[in-house]
Amino acid sequence: MVKNTVEKEKISIVAGLPRTGTTFLYHNLQKHPSVFVPYRKELAFFIYYYSKGIDWYLDHFSSMKPHQIGIDVSSIYLLHNFSIERIKDFNPDIKLIVGVRDPVEFALSMYAQANSYSFRLPSFEDFIINYRFSRINDKLNIQLADNFVPRTLEKIQNAFGDNLLLYNYKFLKEDPLAILKAIESFVEIPQYFNENNFDNVVINSGSRRHIKFVSSLLATRDIYPRMLRALLRL
Repeated sequence: MVKNTVEKEKISIVAGLPRTGTTFLYHNLQKHPSVFVPYRKELAFFIYYYSKGIDWYLDHFSSMKPHQIGIDVSSIYLLHNFSIERIKDFNPDIKLIVGVRDPVEFALSMYAQANSYSFRLPSFEDFIINYRFSRINDKLNIQLADNFVPRTLEKIQNAFGDNLLLYNYKFLKEDPLAILKAIESFVEIPQYFNENNFDNVVINSGSRRHIKFVSSLLATRDIYPRMLRALLRL
């Protein structure tokens, strides 16, 4: 077997969080002439396929041209601690791009998404305490309680420092072009995006398919205090 010659230093990662517009970023970054993204979103190498080895991962970037950088868009990486350690081992100086949003909105959106593919969804409180997410033959326990979002942000800030770019999902919705330009600057590639060449569309939005579901959940009496108690375990 020929060893893969793709340079690890030329790869950056959009590592999540889920439900922060990562599909929008994947869709648009494909258009950038200086960016190569693998043929599919969610390679999930550092969670599900790590045992296949680094060469398996790098092979997904084998068609990258010399003037391009590679960007792996896998929004679930930050849902488990070991992926942070694995990414750091892969390249201590890797550039990580992470979207964040209000913790309650984040948890609600995750719950609505899970509702679209699960027929036996637990209560919201049980969901954020521990939910087993299945993918093919693999399972990932997601635990959103106990200040998951701020704890995760603290870990990645300590791990990646200046090599971390955080964007707010709220700002992405308000000015997506500004976020795209910030990413260009962060990964040090030529400016390409402008008002005329990026797709300002909502992609994979939970609100499109789950409006009734979310509305009914929000209409539940005392929903915000209950959500906050479950998220923070107050």
